[in-house]
Amino acid sequence: MAVDKLRLEKIAGKKNVIDDETTLKQFSQDQSFAAPRRPDVVVYVDTVEQIQQIVKLANETLTPVVPFSSGLTLRGAAIADQGGIILNMSRMNKIIEIDQENLFAIVEPGVTYKQLQDELTPKGFKVMVPFGTPAGRSVLTSYLERDPVMAASCFEDGNFLIMDTEIVLPNGEL
Repeated sequence: MAVDKLRLEKIAGKKNVIDDETTLKQFSQDQSFAAPRRPDVVVYVDTVEQIQQIVKLANETLTPVVPFSSGLTLRGAAIADQGGIILNMSRMNKIIEIDQENLFAIVEPGVTYKQLQDELTPKGFKVMVPFGTPAGRSVLTSYLERDPVMAASCFEDGNFLIMDTEIVLPNGEL
């Protein structure tokens, strides 16, 4: 495993590849009881193409990658257990589409419940926010971690709301 900082900088830009001690310490823990573990580098990305290139590079160099969207997790999911790259997608926070007729939204990984609710309120809609979930938590992370939605008519309705998702494979393919 070897983090190739220069290649990461070519992909994401020099200002988006951070390895100073303060930043690494900040990203070594979350709200869980998991022991802090320091990443080697934090990389902020803005596009799916950057994610693809970084994942491909990490696969070639056998470098662990930990996805990060809002950092609000109680499970230690955003902690770099084995060092490597924190892939920070918090800037990917666009609401791509709200389909009012079919009742769905397409969002990027960094979209928070607050952002989505602020966009839906003028349209007369509400997000089914899991009980006790902070407004700044990533919607995608919450659903991937299966936070329970208490107001759902049944477990399936509230906890299987992802209809589709894009996944980047280790070879960089979408």
